[in-house]
Amino acid sequence: MTDLQGSKSTPPHVTLRERCRVMGIPTWRYSAGGHALDAPADDGAAGFLARTPTIERLVDGAVARWIREDAPTIREIAPGMWLVPFVEQHRRRRRAFTVALMLGPESVRSDTVQTALSDVGASAGCKARVAAVAVHSERTVEIAAQSIGWLHEDLTQLAESGRAVETFSSQLAESYEEINLLYSLGRSMNDIEHPQRFVDLACQELLKTLSYNWIGAYFTRGQGASRVLAGLSVIAGRIPCPRAVFEVTVAEMIPNLEQDAVAIVQGDEGGPLTMGGEHALAHLVTSGGSTVGVIIAGGKRGEDVEANAADMKLLEAAAGYTSVVIENAHLYEVQRDMFLGTLEALTAAIDAKDPYTRGHSQRVAHLSRQIALALGHGEQDAERVRICGLVHDIGKIGIPESILRATGRLTDEEFEVMKEHPAIGHHILHDIPTLDDVLPAVLYHHERFDGKGYPSGLGGEDIPMVARIVCLADAFDAMSSTRTYRKQMTRAVVLEEVARCAGAQFDPDVVSAFQTIDLARYDQMLHRHQAEIDSHTKGREAA
Repeated sequence: MTDLQGSKSTPPHVTLRERCRVMGIPTWRYSAGGHALDAPADDGAAGFLARTPTIERLVDGAVARWIREDAPTIREIAPGMWLVPFVEQHRRRRRAFTVALMLGPESVRSDTVQTALSDVGASAGCKARVAAVAVHSERTVEIAAQSIGWLHEDLTQLAESGRAVETFSSQLAESYEEINLLYSLGRSMNDIEHPQRFVDLACQELLKTLSYNWIGAYFTRGQGASRVLAGLSVIAGRIPCPRAVFEVTVAEMIPNLEQDAVAIVQGDEGGPLTMGGEHALAHLVTSGGSTVGVIIAGGKRGEDVEANAADMKLLEAAAGYTSVVIENAHLYEVQRDMFLGTLEALTAAIDAKDPYTRGHSQRVAHLSRQIALALGHGEQDAERVRICGLVHDIGKIGIPESILRATGRLTDEEFEVMKEHPAIGHHILHDIPTLDDVLPAVLYHHERFDGKGYPSGLGGEDIPMVARIVCLADAFDAMSSTRTYRKQMTRAVVLEEVARCAGAQFDPDVVSAFQTIDLARYDQMLHRHQAEIDSHTKGREAA
């Protein structure tokens, strides 16, 4: 899977603007002195609006004020039209701005947008297309600004970490064994999604290179630690005690060690690890300045039983590389969480267009994951299927709100418009490399097993499995939820309908797997979301 950090040669601001473009958010880049460097590259309605002279003058004015401020903040330049600044700094010196434009429904009715479109002779259809993407509120702008800001910080830190790795790699030691060890480790540093693989390799390579009988690593659950590694121990060779004793001993040893230095542990300091007059070498592993673990070598073999500088240098190098990998892995986890958080915010905003679909995408995501597990998929694959369920309806961002909020069943004409949302969602997400495996679910979740679905009329196993899973999860939640045109069906009726449609609307194997899952968590989610809907409805009635 491709990560979100971009290539080493791609500047963070380029990756940031590309991510914003994919999400339909136009961006400019300005110099620290306020000169426009790059205009929005978006080819959608928001990008067209952003490039109009009226909007560009407003952006120029906002930037002119920001360059005089120590901490630029979000600025509403017209009703429902917000500019979000992201400052690029190097060594605390401001270098440039990336400025994002986010639109809310109120902006479409504003004189500013009317003037901007009128001045360039835009058609009424253009205004309608702008309205389709003007979905933000002041709250979602704040959430998106915070998420994108974190993404910007992470991209910058990752770029700096990449440069640090390159610098560190250029200072390899002179000995052949050291070069061979560091080369092996350096080649494996890019797998930041699976840092435990790197730790396994580091311990095995150290065992082959050093004259020690065993190499161990242990990781804490402290700040900056990778979730994957927290509490994990890795051992190469044969330790002189059970693993549980090793973990307790090393955990007690960590507070007594100094960062950035190899410690020679001997006697009572190492407990069962240094019995019989043996010693151990230990070096802390850090992330963001915090201690997150330790790598330790013990059981020196050969004629020279004393610790030597070469062994200490190799252990120090391996610990340094491990620190970089863990910090990058932690940053990646944070970045991934922010990215998924942005997706969740967008899908929640779409669901919220109609109070009766509040929480729909979250529930479909949960059901999709449970079905995938019941079908025998692993945790990692099931998580990808969950994301499929989360974003399956993201194309509704391009469907008119009048259709989404229709109080009765849709007319034939309205339904034809609604049927466009899978293709719209596919178009929105297809440029995001990390979502390649999600696209089939977005595009085909309304296909039927009997071939009578849309948009392509696929049938049977021609429909991707992820789409067959989301199809059932989507339909089950729709039947289980209250909609404007009907009340929710009883559980018995819904389950009977699911079973009846096996082989017609649904894949029979998916139905069989679905019938085994525990719906308790789903019911909790449904109850909570229904309570929110009821509260919202009462609030509107009271108003």
